Amino acid sequence: MPNCSDTAMISSSVLLDGGDEVECSILRFPDLDVKDPLPLTAKSNFKAESDTGVRKKCAFAKKKAFALFVKAKEVPATASCPPAMCGAGLGWKCCRQTFKDLTGIHIHVAAQHSSDIRQQTGLILKQLAAEASTSSNPASADEADRLSGPTCNSQELSDRLPDTSHISFDELTCGVGEVLLYYCYREVKAPLRLCAWQKSLCQHLHLTGKVRIASEGINGTVGGSKVATSLYIEAMLSHPLFKTILCREDFKSSAGGAHCFPDLRVGVFEEIVPMGINPNKVSYKETGIHLSPEEFHKEVEKYLSQAPQAQSDTILLDCRNFYESKIGHFQGCLAPDIRKFSYFPSYVDENLELFKNKRVLMYCTGGIRCERGSAYLRTKAACREVYQLKGGIHKYLEEFPDGFYRGKLFVFDQRYTISSNEDVIADVAFRGALYTPVERFRQIRKRLRWSKEDMFQEVLQYSDAVKRERREWREIELQDRKENQNFFLDATKQMIKVMEEQTEMLKFLITLQSQQMRAFPPLQHIQNCFPSPTPNSTHAFPYAFWGISIFHSLHPLKQLSE
Repeated sequence: MPNCSDTAMISSSVLLDGGDEVECSILRFPDLDVKDPLPLTAKSNFKAESDTGVRKKCAFAKKKAFALFVKAKEVPATASCPPAMCGAGLGWKCCRQTFKDLTGIHIHVAAQHSSDIRQQTGLILKQLAAEASTSSNPASADEADRLSGPTCNSQELSDRLPDTSHISFDELTCGVGEVLLYYCYREVKAPLRLCAWQKSLCQHLHLTGKVRIASEGINGTVGGSKVATSLYIEAMLSHPLFKTILCREDFKSSAGGAHCFPDLRVGVFEEIVPMGINPNKVSYKETGIHLSPEEFHKEVEKYLSQAPQAQSDTILLDCRNFYESKIGHFQGCLAPDIRKFSYFPSYVDENLELFKNKRVLMYCTGGIRCERGSAYLRTKAACREVYQLKGGIHKYLEEFPDGFYRGKLFVFDQRYTISSNEDVIADVAFRGALYTPVERFRQIRKRLRWSKEDMFQEVLQYSDAVKRERREWREIELQDRKENQNFFLDATKQMIKVMEEQTEMLKFLITLQSQQMRAFPPLQHIQNCFPSPTPNSTHAFPYAFWGISIFHSLHPLKQLSE
C-alpha cells in the first residue's frame, strides 16, 4: 500500500470521459497508477502493470492537451453571445466560428484539430517523463511531502482499522453480500489522510467499489459480504470526522456483493459528485429543504391529484441522466435530456423561465446530486421553493416499493439496475448503444487487465459470433422471402387460369348466340304474324301472352338455360 507521502495532488482543468471539461483534482503517483494492481499470475503481472502505466499516462496527457487547447480558445461574452447564453459569461472562438457551449467547441476541436491535440499530447508526455526522472532526486522529496500535507504512517492507519481476528476469511469474503451507497458533506482538511485510511479499510475488509474524497466530504459505494459491510459502517460511524454527522440510516443497502465492482478505486477529487462547478462557488450549505420519503410521497400525491399538471405551480424534477430516467421515474416528472450531471447547470440556465416562481421537488438515486443541484437552482433565484428527497430513490423504495416510482432503478455498477416492482418502462439494453464495440472492449480490458493478445482473441470470438448470428438471420430472411415469392407466383397462375377459362366460355356464348340469332326471326316479325287487337278488345291480353310465350320458347339463350 503506498504511503501518503508518495502522492501529490495537482489541480488542473481536464477533459473527463465523454467530453466534459471540469475543474477537478487528480491524484498523480510517480507512475500515474492510482490504484493497486489486482492479484495476477506471475506471467502476466509485469506486462499488465506496464500496459496500465503507459495507458494512464497517454490518457492523462491527451485529456490535459484537449483541455488546454479548449481553454486557449475562450473569449469573453459579446453582443453576439451574451452571458445568459454563454455559460459563465464565456464563449469559444476557433476557425472564425463562435461557439456558445462546451459541447459545440468539443466536437469542433475533436474533428478539426486532432493533429494539434496529438502534438500537444507529445509535449505533455515529455514533460511527465522529465518530472518522473527528477522525482527520484532527494531534493524533490521535501517538495512532495509539502504538497501531500501531513504524512500518515502505517501504524496510525492500522490503529483505526476494525478488529477482524475473531472473523474467518470465508465469513469476510464468501458470505451473503450487499452493496452500500452513502455520502457525507463535511469539511475535510486532510483529504489525502482520509483517502489512505479508506483504502486501507476497504482492503482490510476485502471490499470493492468506488470512493471519492474531496475537501467538501466523501461519496462512496462499496460491495462485499454483510459481515464486511457491517464492520465498514461501524468504522465510518466511529471516525472522528463523521461520528457526529453520519448515522446508520444514511447508508443505503441493496442485494449484491464484491462481484458488483471490478476492483477498488479510492481517490481525491475536487468534487465528490462531478458537477463541473467549484464547490466554493456553489456550496452544499445552500441546499434545498430535505423531505423524508413519507413527506415526499405526500407531495407527489398532491401534485398528481391536480388535473392540469402542465399548469401546476409545482415541478417534479429528475436530476439524473436521461438513460437513468428512461428505465424508471416518478409519474409526471420532468426528466432533462442530459448525458452527465455536469450538463445539469447548462440545462437550468437554458430553462430558467420554466422554473420561475415554481415549487420544485427534486430527486435522484441516493440524494447526493440533489444536494448540489438544489444549491445551484437556488443561486439562480428563479424558484419559489426547492425541496429534495432525502436518501434519494433508494430510501423511497424501502418505504414505498409500490409507490409513485415506476420501473427500475439504474445503479452505476455491474448490476446496472435494481427493481422493487414488476413494471418495465424501457429495457436497459439501450445502455450498450452508448458505447461502440471498440470502447466497450477497452473497458473490459481495463477491468480484467487482459493482454493485447487475449483481447484480440476475444474480439475475434465476438466478431465470429456476430457474423454467425447475422448469417443465420439472413438465411431465415431469404427463406421467408422465397416462400412469399412462391405463394404469390402460385396465386397469380391460378388467377390467370381462371381468367382464361372465363374468356373461353364468354367466346363460346357469343358465338352460339350469333348463330342462333341468324336462324330465328326477331320478336317484331313474330308479333306481326298475329292480328293487331283493338284497344277495347278483351282478347288483347291473350294475343300478347301467346306472342311472348312463343318468343321465349324459340329464343336460343332460353333453351340453353333450360
